[in-house]
Amino acid sequence: MIPPRLPFQGYKWRWATLTPTEGLNEPPIYLGVLRVLRDNQGVRPSDAAVTAGLARVEREVEGHVETELHLVRDQERNILRNSGQYWKALGLLEDTRGTTGIQLTPFGLGVADGRITRDEFAATVVANLELPNREIQSADEVQQWGRAHLRIRPLRLILEIIIRLGVRLGAEEAYLTPDELIRIVIPLAGDVETEIDDYVACLQPYRDGALDMARWPNSAPESNDRRMAREFLLFLAHYGFCQIVIADGMYRHRFAVQAAAVNEIQAMLDIEVPREHQPMQVIDVLREHGADAFAERRRVMRQILERPQQPQFRRNVLRACRFECLVTRERIPQVLEAAHIIPVEYNGTDAAGNGLCLRSDIHSLFDAGHLRIAPDGHLSFSDALMASPNYRALPPQIHVPRFVRRESLEWRWQYQ
Repeated sequence: MIPPRLPFQGYKWRWATLTPTEGLNEPPIYLGVLRVLRDNQGVRPSDAAVTAGLARVEREVEGHVETELHLVRDQERNILRNSGQYWKALGLLEDTRGTTGIQLTPFGLGVADGRITRDEFAATVVANLELPNREIQSADEVQQWGRAHLRIRPLRLILEIIIRLGVRLGAEEAYLTPDELIRIVIPLAGDVETEIDDYVACLQPYRDGALDMARWPNSAPESNDRRMAREFLLFLAHYGFCQIVIADGMYRHRFAVQAAAVNEIQAMLDIEVPREHQPMQVIDVLREHGADAFAERRRVMRQILERPQQPQFRRNVLRACRFECLVTRERIPQVLEAAHIIPVEYNGTDAAGNGLCLRSDIHSLFDAGHLRIAPDGHLSFSDALMASPNYRALPPQIHVPRFVRRESLEWRWQYQ
């Protein structure tokens, strides 16, 4: 194949800032900071209340997320002064410059309040995120993309490529590495005529060492360009679209789509979302097609993460809850499950105090964020759940048994 040519000088894929802070994309940190922003609308990012809230997030996620990220550097500086673009880039935060202070978008408020679930947020970003990103890129940069007639939905493209690799080359080849994204995918994406099969046609020989790269252009020439490109893959991994298979060096990590999730992801990709749609309109489209459920992906992830002591955890939690669903009062054992409050993926323990007895469907809704439980037993529901005739009659308040750790419920309320 003839090596591609970059569409203009400086063409690259930019996630957010020019100096990436990858730990900000970890969902507990990202959502925790978003809720600090929600609680401090109208004040400047440098305000003492914002700094105190960020310090609390940093303290409370420690031990649950593997990162050395510092949200607060000192009393005068916090992460938002330099990295607010992480929330602007995905349509959650308005421009905080000037005198208006912090202001979330309707999309940002919905995510912060739990009316839009984490899965709905992720699906909306996958469906709608576009390069150039007008939320964070300069007018000159946007014009360069426009002159090249280039508009890319990068997360959709990555998933389409990975799925097509699996179809064409076998399930074990359904992955993409950051190195492949940077060296093959991004250069090819600079040509508006590139088809999905063209990516596969180059990736296969590249993996075999048979593709001559001598004349291929470098789409990541600056020091942080490779890190910015890798963040697109990290987002997909953080929100369960991919799993990371460790290889030699972080740019050779394989971001793989599990076979059990392919049909579900493909169904989401098949939904036509107009480019002009705002995030709240995209959510309506996705809900209409049922693309926000992700039930199969959640089930698969839960099974992958289960530990050998899982049966004992279920027995202990159900016994402590007197074999009764805390929300519906259901007592048929076959439909009762033990739900982790702090998830296993964030080092949640198998102690009974980190568990709730829930009916299987309520467990799925709890895991997906459609139903949230405050430490005082108050229930909060997503917009989608409130619209459901089958679930809108759920009680607004439950009794939380004494054995349940309120600290665990508070952590989940803030960071999930």
